[in-house]
Parts: sequence; structure tokens; C-alpha cells
Amino acid sequence: MLHDRYGLPVSGATRESLDRFGQALEACTTWRGEPAALLEQCTREAPAFVMAHILAAYVALGGREPGGARTARVLHARAAGLPATRRERLHLAAIEAVLAGEHDRSSALLDAILEAHPHDLVALQFAHSLDYRVGDARRLLRRVMRVMPRWSSGMAGRDGVLAMHAFALEERGRFAAAEASARQALEIAPRNLRAQHALLHVHEMRGEAGRGLLEALPRAPHWGRASTSSTHLGWHLALFHLALGRVDAALDVYDARIAPHLALGVSVLIDASALLWRLRLRGLDAGERGAAVAAHWAPHAGDAHSVFSDVHAMMAFVAGGREEDAATLIATLRARAAAPRPGAAVARLVGLPVCHAIAAFGRRQWREVVAQLRALPVLVGRLGGSRAQQSVVELMLAAAQARGA
Repeated sequence: MLHDRYGLPVSGATRESLDRFGQALEACTTWRGEPAALLEQCTREAPAFVMAHILAAYVALGGREPGGARTARVLHARAAGLPATRRERLHLAAIEAVLAGEHDRSSALLDAILEAHPHDLVALQFAHSLDYRVGDARRLLRRVMRVMPRWSSGMAGRDGVLAMHAFALEERGRFAAAEASARQALEIAPRNLRAQHALLHVHEMRGEAGRGLLEALPRAPHWGRASTSSTHLGWHLALFHLALGRVDAALDVYDARIAPHLALGVSVLIDASALLWRLRLRGLDAGERGAAVAAHWAPHAGDAHSVFSDVHAMMAFVAGGREEDAATLIATLRARAAAPRPGAAVARLVGLPVCHAIAAFGRRQWREVVAQLRALPVLVGRLGGSRAQQSVVELMLAAAQARGA
């Protein structure tokens, strides 16, 4: 049996597929490259390579696409019938738990893997993604803090672990420590996009738009243009311009780095909606851009896949004047909130009030916006996503209060 670069045994791998697996894992932890394509090659070369199927399932689950769960189920089924180690079986159980909506059980299984194998970067990567998706910032930091002492200087993958550490620290408001970890990662790998992203979050949350631009602009030419990572970094760049009152510059970034890539999927649509809604909150007109984003969101109006996505789709539908799609989304969200299934509480307590507030904002019913959002700041973290993304709720509340004063 072969072992990966961290000394962990892997079932069914060949030396060539194991090397490609390492490249795919590095793409996940640095946000550079296409892990799904690399893993597809892995499993073609070595159909019995269990960890390649597992990582591919995690990649599918870690995205925002509604079809990700279907892909993960197929990959899980393939891997479940193969000879596997105990560690690999725990990974399969963690995937099965997520597919069942049992995030706490999946989290506990991933903790068990990391307790026994702190260098299991696949487990750390997916656990980090899971904590981010459900908005559990405490667990996000606690988990990476536990393994950090085992990732010594010079170890392959340390820059990715430091980038996760930096982001987790930032989400807990420990900005100085977050900046230090991000810069350590960038000393090791200057083009680690995940570390750059954590650093931009620090500047965003500190209100340091000028410093954020100084960090981002020299690096932007190396981000690439046609990936969800590069468009998200572009979103941060546009936010810095907007914070400095440079509306035209923010729209230039949108037009160059986000708008051409709306077809890449839901992650890009989220960034597009979030930026254009922030312009609307400032009373600014984004022209026909909103209609284009809303058209891309339209097939997702009845998905009931993610409350976080629903909120951003609602922004687009209101901005783009798509009342029927907005009504479909609200009806779907109501049904989800009433059903005895995972996510019902988030849909009821956060998703519906925020979506109703967005609709009321579009109708200029400022008191209704305030009524819907008044109690939400303490709950908004349950939407998932980052603090920077969640801040749109407080911005909308403040904008409605200012208009209704």
C-alpha cells in the first residue's frame, strides 16, 4: 500500500495517481487550479483509489451548486464498495452524514480523524469548509488550532493550514493574529490565494480599505480571471473601492472580473448579487447589470438548497424586477421552514425575515425592513458565509433606518 506525502496509507492508488491527488489537494488548500478535473483524472487512472473519490466528493459538497450533493452521492457509492482503511471509512461516514444533513455528526467524525491523524489535510480542509458553510466560527478556529502545533516549519501544505488558521482567527475578531498567520503563509507561498483572501478579510473588517487596495492591486494580475476564487477576490477589491467612494472603479472591477463569469455558477452569482445590492443600499444605480444577474439566478428560484444562496438570489430578483421568481423563492423558503428537516430553523429564523426585508426594501417600505431585521444581528451568523458577507444585513438595516428617519 502506498502512502501520501504526509505518511498516511491510501488504498488503491498508483504512484502517478497519488502525485495527481497531491496536486488536487494543493489546489484545494491554495485556491489555485482545478481540483475536480485533477481528481477525475486520478480516478480514471486508478478506479480503486478511495481517497481520490473521497476528496472529489468533498469538493462537490464544498461548492454552492445544488447538484453537488448528487455528484457526492455517486462518488460516495463508488468508494463505499472498495477496500479501505479505517481512516477512509471514517471519511465515507462523514460524507454520508453531510448528505443526510447531519452536520454535527459529520463534524464529530472529522474531529476523530484529525485526533488520530492531525496531518490529514483532506479532513481539515473539508471540516473548515463545513464550519464556514454553517456559520460556526468557534469550531472553525478551535479545530485548526488543535492541529497547528503538528504542522511544523518546512512541511508541505503548511501554507494552506496557515491560511485556514488566518481566516478562522479573522472570523473570531482576532485581526492582528490573523494578519500574522496570513503573512506567514504568504512568505512560504506568495501566490496562495487563500492566504491573500484571509488578509483581505482582515482589512475589510478593520475598515482599512486603503490598505486593502495596497495589498490587492499588485496581486490582482496573478489571480486569473475565470475561476470562482478570482471572482471572489475581485469582489473584495470592488468593496474596497466602494468603501472609498470610488463607485466607477468598483463597477469597473465588477464588469471585468465578475460579470463575464456569471455562468460559472452560484458562487459567482452570490458575489455579483452582494456587490450590486450594496450599491443599491447606497442609492446608486448599477444599470442593467442587475437584470443580467437575476436571469442567471432564475433557474434556482425553487432550489431550496441553501438559505445563504436564497438570500442573494432574492437580492437579484428584487434588483432585476423578477417578481414571479421572488414569489417562487419565498414560497419555497416557507415550505422549507415548515418541513421537519435540517435547515428548517435557519430558513424560518433568518432566511424568511431577510428575504422579506429585501422585498420590502425594493418597495421602499422602510419600516417593514426595520421590523424584519431588528432582531437579526445576533442570528445572522447562522446564515453561514463570512462576517464580511453577513454584514449586508446590518448595512440594509442601517440604510432603511436612515431613509425612514
